[in-house]
Amino acid sequence: MSALFYLLAFVCWAGALCRMVGARGDRSSPAKRATWMTLALLGLAFAVLPEASRPSIDALTGVRCSARWFGNSCTLAAAFCIQGVFGRFGNQGSPSARAFGVRLACFVAVVSVMAGLIFSANPRDAADFIEVNAKTGAVLGYLLLNLCYLCIVMTQAIGVTFRFAPQVSSSALRLGLRLVACGSTCGLTFCLYKSLVAVSAFLELKGRYFEKIIGPSLGLLAAALIVAGLTIASLGPGAADAVRQRAAIKSLEPMWLELTQAMPQVVLKADHQNRTERLYRKIIEIRDAQLALNAYQDDELRCLVRKTAQVRGLCGSRLDAAVEGTLLSLALAAMKAGREAAASSPVKDLGGRPSPDLMSECQWLVQVSEFFRSPLLEDSATLPV
Repeated sequence: MSALFYLLAFVCWAGALCRMVGARGDRSSPAKRATWMTLALLGLAFAVLPEASRPSIDALTGVRCSARWFGNSCTLAAAFCIQGVFGRFGNQGSPSARAFGVRLACFVAVVSVMAGLIFSANPRDAADFIEVNAKTGAVLGYLLLNLCYLCIVMTQAIGVTFRFAPQVSSSALRLGLRLVACGSTCGLTFCLYKSLVAVSAFLELKGRYFEKIIGPSLGLLAAALIVAGLTIASLGPGAADAVRQRAAIKSLEPMWLELTQAMPQVVLKADHQNRTERLYRKIIEIRDAQLALNAYQDDELRCLVRKTAQVRGLCGSRLDAAVEGTLLSLALAAMKAGREAAASSPVKDLGGRPSPDLMSECQWLVQVSEFFRSPLLEDSATLPV
């Protein structure tokens, strides 16, 4: 069982590290910071709470149940952080300073009262902690306070995630929210079940069968689903962007290479660029080369290429890409053949593309590159001389 906790801790810390690096310098998104803080705190809780860790930490501090209190407090702190994320979903913006202050005061009060209860009772830590210690009123209060706080957060998480998951555009984020919703449902069931077990132990009622199986199983399932949801929601969009950017760089490479070899003056200086910056640079250099080749095109040729594309059954964005790619290929061939450029060339419209974001531009240029490599017309005799 401890190994599963340590595995969850590793996954949480890996997700938190990736999310923290991704959110570095992005002050416009406190929700991103709250997400990696949630993962980091959950990882700390999973590292502290296993039976293999608690005795060593208690021996180090010299205080009974200090590891249990610290681990439970980290779990509540993670719940506090994720409340901020869910609050932004629900409010569609930043929560007020007053609302944040109330939540912070509640969290500090709960953690402080829990510390007072467990350290004043000084119970013996054990694997079956509830069975051994729940007959003490202070320990029962500690358990119920911890579980009630988690119940409130889980209930809020269920409402927000089920409501907003269908509305988000990112498939990774949508899957992550749904996993968090399922995990929160399991977590709420776990909290209610453990509350009943604690109360029945305090009242010395019978019938707590299979508690050592049901409780840990529910708790681990809830934790695994929530961690998976937060990790996928955090890393999924970035991983998908990375795959798309690598594919775009590979697809644009032949066209970019041919254009920059023919016109080295469009190549920008580049030192220590990351993948996104390399992709931006390739797009800029392709566009600069395209503008330079405008002088080797005319309206008559453009009409001829468009008619050829229409005859071949192309329409919509495919037709525009075919025209742009073919004209670019023919203009480059004319320049290489030593044809004289027009004395003045107005800047042409670069095509009817989607919204001007990085990936939309990439997708457009990938289509253009297809017809650049296989133009609709091979004869460049109609180019201006």
